[in-house]
Amino acid sequence: MEIRRLKYFIRIAELGSLTRASVALRVAQPALSRQMHLLQEELGITLFRRVLRGLELTEAGEHLLAAIRGPMQDLELAIKDTTTFASRLEGDLSIAMPSNLPEGVTLSFVDYMAHAHPNIRLRMMEGPTGLLLDWLNRGLVDFALLEEDLHDDRHGHCTLFSEPLVLVGAPGTGLRADRPISFEAMARLPLILQAHTFGIRGTIDKAASRLNAKLNIRLETDSVKLGKELVAKGLGCAILPLSDFRAEADDGHLEHCRIADADMRASITLIWRRSSKSGRTFFSALEETFRRALAGRQGAAGPAAKLVA
Repeated sequence: MEIRRLKYFIRIAELGSLTRASVALRVAQPALSRQMHLLQEELGITLFRRVLRGLELTEAGEHLLAAIRGPMQDLELAIKDTTTFASRLEGDLSIAMPSNLPEGVTLSFVDYMAHAHPNIRLRMMEGPTGLLLDWLNRGLVDFALLEEDLHDDRHGHCTLFSEPLVLVGAPGTGLRADRPISFEAMARLPLILQAHTFGIRGTIDKAASRLNAKLNIRLETDSVKLGKELVAKGLGCAILPLSDFRAEADDGHLEHCRIADADMRASITLIWRRSSKSGRTFFSALEETFRRALAGRQGAAGPAAKLVA
């Protein structure tokens, strides 16, 4: 099987059109069509079906795309590695991040990467933790940044940052930074928590199970911004890292206290597939750049937060 046919297949699948793929690949449309015909004959399956706006993948085509996209990226990178100096990082790099990651962290990361590694072309995607892991396992991205410590034999991982979770309330709630609250007392308060069960919410649920406490959940939302606004209106309390609401705390719009008997922390972890050539090649550069970008978050979180060595 010719590798170029698989490369053509991936591009057509991404663009959903022979015409657009022909332009992008600089291959004549009849030649491209013939290559796809030969690929389907070789595999004995139909990869595309015609629709009003072009082409869409069949179920077999979807399966093939998910199976080969990651390995093809690794193969292309391996070929590039043999033709460039080892000290010069270049190529395409895709990263998936949580949609509620503070804007300053993302902007700092992109800025540092642009200056330190100008020959790396970034592709950045956002989504909830479960979706980020799915993208990584299917080879749609090279790295994922997660809001939790993940230990999985399939993935390499490096915890970059960690800070305590605290209880957050509206002004007048009576929360004070120097007066901790027990997990049991906190659990009885009306709570506004994350909807998905990964990351911070997963940490909270595990603590509740360990301490045999039932959480009084009033509302669930994955938007940190909306959650803070609801807390500020007095509709409930939230459990967040201090860096997520430092500005509001300094302005007196929110107040907070420690949770005494549950060591709950928010972590940011960089992960990659162990089988990925991209992961092994780019890890050191990404780790260093993310640590620099997260240094500002450490300042916002206070002395209890730490960049993990």
